[in-house]
Amino acid sequence: MRDPSFTESQMRTFHSSGRDIDNFVWLRALIALAKGEKKIDRIVPEWIKKEEENHIENIIYHILTKKVKSVGIGANNESFLYDFVYRALEAFADPEEELEPTYVSISTAKEILRKNYCTVVQKRNDKQYLALQVKHAGTLLEKHSEFAGMDIKTILKRDEHIKVEPVRYDKYTFKALLIPISYVDKVLGKQPKKKT
Repeated sequence: MRDPSFTESQMRTFHSSGRDIDNFVWLRALIALAKGEKKIDRIVPEWIKKEEENHIENIIYHILTKKVKSVGIGANNESFLYDFVYRALEAFADPEEELEPTYVSISTAKEILRKNYCTVVQKRNDKQYLALQVKHAGTLLEKHSEFAGMDIKTILKRDEHIKVEPVRYDKYTFKALLIPISYVDKVLGKQPKKKT
């Protein structure tokens, strides 16, 4: 029999849906029956949360390393999505800062991101984000079979670093998953720039 208070507490602990918790508990019960255990432990183990964090970072990594068509750089006119993310972020750079030379203008980088349902934004607190349109989050990984059938936007929304807010894309405003650039750096293994 389902205990609503147990499910609710597990949902808060693991930032997961009630259905996911119920599925895990049923699976645990089947394993216990198969092993002939007398007592069934209904606690969801901590390793699930760690595995989900790794899964979220894996999803973000695959989004950022998606090959996209570009103008004048890279073999076969393709480059990684993250190249355009970092180029577009230069729009927020200090005018005194020396920028790396590149073949793609900031406006072209922003346009390529928009064609891939992304943009970069800077909020009032000067914090910068990669914004992914919520309704198109799954299309960024449609060629990866390991993510087939997964609800990417729901998985990403579970992460405490990622927020959902309206963001302006050209003339339109869409709900977007806001991924802090510091989190993007972490996923890509980049060292943040030191301010001098």
